[in-house]
Amino acid sequence: MSPSSGVRVLIDSPRLRVRRQACPAGIHAEASCAPVALYAHMEGLAQAQWLGAPERSFAPRMVIAVRLGAFLRWRSPNGFKLLIVELQEPPATLAGLLDTPLPRYQPGFEHWCRFVLAQAAAGSLPESLSGSLLDLLNHAFAPIDSEAQAQLHSLTRFVDSRLAFDLAVEDLSLHLDCSMAQLVRLLRDEAQTTPLAFIIGRRLEHARSLLAHSNLPLVEIALACGFSSQSHFGNSFKKAFDLTPAQYRELGTGG
Repeated sequence: MSPSSGVRVLIDSPRLRVRRQACPAGIHAEASCAPVALYAHMEGLAQAQWLGAPERSFAPRMVIAVRLGAFLRWRSPNGFKLLIVELQEPPATLAGLLDTPLPRYQPGFEHWCRFVLAQAAAGSLPESLSGSLLDLLNHAFAPIDSEAQAQLHSLTRFVDSRLAFDLAVEDLSLHLDCSMAQLVRLLRDEAQTTPLAFIIGRRLEHARSLLAHSNLPLVEIALACGFSSQSHFGNSFKKAFDLTPAQYRELGTGG
């Protein structure tokens, strides 16, 4: 069994501790002394097999919530990275996750993790931020309170699952079974974007992850993210982030 390695503590306060843990290839064991711990697979491309009962896939963008005393194990062919959030006072909204500690997709928590990682990359995670992070975490696990938000989360999952393929704006409205006008209004009100910009934005976010956490050639990243060519990918990336993909990778901007 591989030992833990590559630990980086992002924030450490009396109520909230966040650390980034590199899990090597092979079998990795993990336990926490906190009353509640959240394990999010946010970085790395390899799917891990959670050795539970029954065994399940622990894919990127999933989370497991466990109480004190839980001992978890993963098997991964290539290794991956965890974001581990340890809580002294877990929000009541976590009850459902804790009752059945299985890997699952949790949209609000995914966004919270991305925010934390972005702040850490910018070097701006002081302990004083922990209170605000806890407030955001409570909100992240709150039930979706509107049909529009549920539609947006469904649309995000739909687009993310098809990034490597041709994807037209019409496909989004077909997925939601709505008119084009309703789609435009949904993305304008809930995400402050347009349907085409939404698709491109998801492609670019996936590209940033691949640049930061893989050694794939740029042309393969371009194709994996649905760009027609490496030049198309490069131009879109430079326009969005003011860096070329090669510069982004070289500077380690992804954390």
